[in-house]
Amino acid sequence: MRNHTATHLLNLGLREVLGGHVEQKGSLVDADKTRFDFTQNTPVTDAQIREIEIRVNNEILANLATQARVMDIESAQKTGATMLFGEKYGDVVRVVDVVGYSMELCGGTHVRSTAAVGPFTIVRESSVGQGVRRIEAITGPEALASLRRADRVVKEAAASLRTPPEKLPEAVAALSERVRELEKAAKSAGGGNGGGPDLAALSAGAAERGRLKVLVAEAPAGTLGDSLLELADRLRGSLGPSAVVLGVRDGERVQLVASMTPEAIEDGLDAAAVIKEIGPIVGGGGGGRPAMARAGGKDASRLDEALDAARRLLSA
Repeated sequence: MRNHTATHLLNLGLREVLGGHVEQKGSLVDADKTRFDFTQNTPVTDAQIREIEIRVNNEILANLATQARVMDIESAQKTGATMLFGEKYGDVVRVVDVVGYSMELCGGTHVRSTAAVGPFTIVRESSVGQGVRRIEAITGPEALASLRRADRVVKEAAASLRTPPEKLPEAVAALSERVRELEKAAKSAGGGNGGGPDLAALSAGAAERGRLKVLVAEAPAGTLGDSLLELADRLRGSLGPSAVVLGVRDGERVQLVASMTPEAIEDGLDAAAVIKEIGPIVGGGGGGRPAMARAGGKDASRLDEALDAARRLLSA
C-alpha cells in the first residue's frame, strides 16, 4: 500500500522535475519496493533525483488524504485523471485521488493518507531501453533501514579518516589526491617502490593460512607513524586476502600495526584483538577496529616476542 501510493507521488514528481514529456511505460509494485519505467532520453542527474525525493517527501509530510472512486470512463476523463497512453479501458474505471496533488486511473491498494507512506528514498536509476529510464524506490521501514545503514557507513568512514561526517567528501578528495601524489612519486622513481621498503622481500615472509596470506614482520627502521600504516596497507594490497602485522623500533620505543582484509575478518581474524594481546608485551597498548588497529610501547627489547605472539594468534 505504501509503495503503491508512493508510485503516484513519484509519477507526478517526475513530470514536475523532468518535464511534461514524462509518460509511464510500466511499473512493478510489491511489498519491498516500487519500480517505475518512464520516457526520458537522458539519465536523471543526482540533483534531479534529490529534487524528486524532496517533492515526494513534502507531499508525504503534508498528510494528504487519498480516496478511490468508481465512475464511467467519460466522467474520469473530465476529471483530468492521468491515463496510460494506448491503454484500453472499460466503460467503468477506478480513479485514485491524492487529494490536491494527483489523480490517476488505478486498481491498486493504497494508504488512506500520504503520511502513512513514511520516508521515501530512491535507491537506483537506470536505463531499460532506448528513451526509457527506470527508477526504483523504497518506503516505510525499508527506507528507514536503508537510511540507517547509509548513516552507519558514513560515520565509520569518517571515523577511519578522523574527520567529522559532514567533511567526509573533502577528506576522501584529499586522500585521493595524496594517493595520486604517491603513485606519481613512485613512477618517477623508476616504477619500483620509490626508494621505500622492499615490498617483495617483506611479502616473501608471508605464511599460508587457508585462503589467506599471513605476514608478521619487523618493518625497516624509520617507518614510523602513518608510514607504518601505509606500508601495512601496501603489503595487504600486494598479498591479496591477508592479515598483516608489523612492528618497528623507535629508539627504546615500539610502534605496532595490524591490518586485515575483509576475507581475514570473515575468517575470524580481528586486528584490534591482535593489538590488544601483543601491545602489553612491549609495555604499551592501543586499539582500533577489526580491519585496522595500532599500538605503541616503551620496551623495544621485547618486539620480537610481541611479533612471535602475533604469529601464534594468527595461525591458531
